[in-house]
Amino acid sequence: MRSTLFFIPHAIGGIPLFGFGLLLGGLLVALVGWIAWSQWKRRPIGEVSSSLPMWGIAAAIVIFVLPNVEQVWPDGTPLGLPIRGYGVMVLLGLLLGIGISIHRGRQLGIDPDLVVGLGFWMMLGGVLGARIFYVVQKWHEFAVYGLQDRLVAIVKLTEGGLVIYGGVIGGLIAGAAYCMRHKLKLTATADLVAPGFLIGLSLGRIGCLLHGCCFGGICTANLPTIQFPHGSGPYQAQLASAQLVGIELEQASLPSKIAQVVPGSAAAKENFEAGQNVESIRLEEAPPQADWAPTMPLPVMARITVQGQNHVLLPDE
Repeated sequence: MRSTLFFIPHAIGGIPLFGFGLLLGGLLVALVGWIAWSQWKRRPIGEVSSSLPMWGIAAAIVIFVLPNVEQVWPDGTPLGLPIRGYGVMVLLGLLLGIGISIHRGRQLGIDPDLVVGLGFWMMLGGVLGARIFYVVQKWHEFAVYGLQDRLVAIVKLTEGGLVIYGGVIGGLIAGAAYCMRHKLKLTATADLVAPGFLIGLSLGRIGCLLHGCCFGGICTANLPTIQFPHGSGPYQAQLASAQLVGIELEQASLPSKIAQVVPGSAAAKENFEAGQNVESIRLEEAPPQADWAPTMPLPVMARITVQGQNHVLLPDE
């Protein structure tokens, strides 16, 4: 698992990268250069203007979205923009899928620009649909915020939060609209993009594994395994089921009686015994230690209520 690969720094030479900073300046220079190149190639004005919304969306992301998704130290100091393994794999999947579709389109005599435009709008519709599906599904997690913080949380994609079902629906709707606008046959276009879509999907699933949100069961056989770090999704799932503290429950849902306590475990040190009732297990982020690496998940502690008494187990326990 490698959820965070590295960080793009908050500033270079004391000048911020995001918002009204270096990145926006570079984007404007690129736009001017692209318009000049298009004029030199004598491309139609309509073709040039049709791509301006893409540049506008990119500028809006740089100005409004990126400054709000930077990671900060516990004291509030900006750390930079985290580059997640999930996002990198999704991006690679999109680029490879579009590249394969361009190659197949050339074989069929289809203008590569049409395929690129189709890929961009399907990507935009897919991400939008995937995020909307996730927000609706997890609305209870967003409802606790105030309006401003809720809007920031909704657009904050650096922590994951895309559902493939919504992505497929959004991508298909955007793709169908693009085909209707450019008078492309729906079924033929679907055949064109299907191989690239499947390859992109496979890379996206590898991204899910890197993020730690899609994982299997505990492997007890002498086979190759994947070990997930403290604070990761699998870690929290095993902590919430009491496995990591050395408790075997009679049933998966709480409250539940303790079937067995593993000798020498954290539960044994808390004097938990078989037959006692575990009423709740609540997970909370713990303050990071001095040696905590920002690319790693935050440490997690557990508050366990047994027989009406609260017990706090810290990460090192």
